[in-house]
Amino acid sequence: MTRQAVHDFYNGIWFWVRGWRYLLGHRRLTAAAIMPILIATGAAVWLVWLLWTHLPAWVQILVSWMGLHPGWMQHILYYPILFSGALLALFGSVYTMYLSQSLIAVPFYSYLAERTLGQLGKKPDREQTWKEWTAHSLRIFKVSVIKFIVLMAVGIVLFVFSFVPVFNIFTLTAALMLVALDCMDYSLDALGLGLRARIAYYSGNLAQWLGMALGLGLTLLIPGLTLLIIPGAVVGAAMIVKNERV
Repeated sequence: MTRQAVHDFYNGIWFWVRGWRYLLGHRRLTAAAIMPILIATGAAVWLVWLLWTHLPAWVQILVSWMGLHPGWMQHILYYPILFSGALLALFGSVYTMYLSQSLIAVPFYSYLAERTLGQLGKKPDREQTWKEWTAHSLRIFKVSVIKFIVLMAVGIVLFVFSFVPVFNIFTLTAALMLVALDCMDYSLDALGLGLRARIAYYSGNLAQWLGMALGLGLTLLIPGLTLLIIPGAVVGAAMIVKNERV
């Protein structure tokens, strides 16, 4: 790994921390980040309540479906399945809630990326008119709907493979890389990069991408934190994006 790749990887790990530091120093951007956080918090509270209420019953149904009669064997399998099911539900719900709330938060994240890039001099710093902002938000919302469907389909495939030992490590990594890609995608869109240019960017900056995925993975150690840091992740992605093609 080259020195540049190591530097990109390190910047990727802490990208969301740098993004939140920048946000807290710019009140107008902080205000735009509050709404997605409220959406994520509400969704997280509802889903945690749903899982804690129904997961034990679902596991009991699964154990009974396996044909095990009540007894010591059923008790031995019940708690490991409950624990692993809770972990899979946690990772799966974080991924699903992220996609859902990011779909609603598209105009806010687009604004955060646009303004951050402008303030950092990575693109012309010009305030959009209300008409321009509305047209841009509608366009990126349409793209986000398609991306939501694609990522959900990929997420279902990853969820199925997550039950296979060893594969579950790769599926979790792939899911985190998809979230990192989505955070960076707002900046690449603001810079005017098309699909081919975006693919070239990710393939040419794999170390940065992996670092971002690792940084997001570390937030899983505190349940719910991943969803709350996303606005900072969008801003942090704008701070580390390379715009040499623009």
